[in-house]
Amino acid sequence: MDKLFLMLFLLLTLWTGRADEVLYIADLSGGNMELQKFFGIGHVEKLLQLAGNRDAVIENMLPGEWSSKSSGVPAVAESFCPVDEKSVNADVFALLPVVVLVSKDNPLEDISVSDLQRIYSGKVGNWQRLGGANAKLYYAGCAGEQGVLRAFKTLVMKQNLFAAEKQVLNEIAPGFIDCGGKNGAAALLKMQKGVIVFGSYELASGNAGDHKVLKINGVYPDKKSILSGRYPLVVKYLLLHRKNSSCAYKKAILDFLISRSVVSKKLLSPAAQ
Repeated sequence: MDKLFLMLFLLLTLWTGRADEVLYIADLSGGNMELQKFFGIGHVEKLLQLAGNRDAVIENMLPGEWSSKSSGVPAVAESFCPVDEKSVNADVFALLPVVVLVSKDNPLEDISVSDLQRIYSGKVGNWQRLGGANAKLYYAGCAGEQGVLRAFKTLVMKQNLFAAEKQVLNEIAPGFIDCGGKNGAAALLKMQKGVIVFGSYELASGNAGDHKVLKINGVYPDKKSILSGRYPLVVKYLLLHRKNSSCAYKKAILDFLISRSVVSKKLLSPAAQ
């Protein structure tokens, strides 16, 4: 939706007193949190248990745009999104863990974040350098899951995804294998014994098959370590609201996001535990 049209639409609804017929939400992740899948298309009053007909209007925005132009409009964002913490209230509605897997025959049980960065930067090409066999190391990931890829780039590669200029340091090196999602990752781990793969928490449920989940910095990714904050590869999903404004439907939106996170195989919701 065109930005100018959207701003005129918001002004019109405020002027006519009919703003309560639209639930406008800004997405500061550029669509990578898949918010539209949460809400679907069309009226959302039944989902949010509200009276009347209300459409969810979801618009991708940069953090600076939302901070300067929004009023009572809530936003969703990843925890690494640069917003002024003093001017916003942030509610965590979900956690996105990133897990790392290898073949079940691989002797490796634990890996550090710094070694992961070395691998995906193309600086480690043999398992022997990590205490394994003298065999070629292949590195892969579920790049088709954009939220997971963004989390990995931020937490492991230490990239600033909101930088004004494209970063050239710590890029994932050529040779990276994109296995898409869960099925592709499982197939690759079965076919290529020398591969290491990152993906969503959904992959952890297949630990008894042809692969195993690694500890990261000595911490295994189970619910307890993820919810406590001990497991290092976790991004928080936030609902943001500016402190100097009000949103009549904030609680309804937050409760709905939590409820959808609970049924997701990729997310954990602290509020639901």
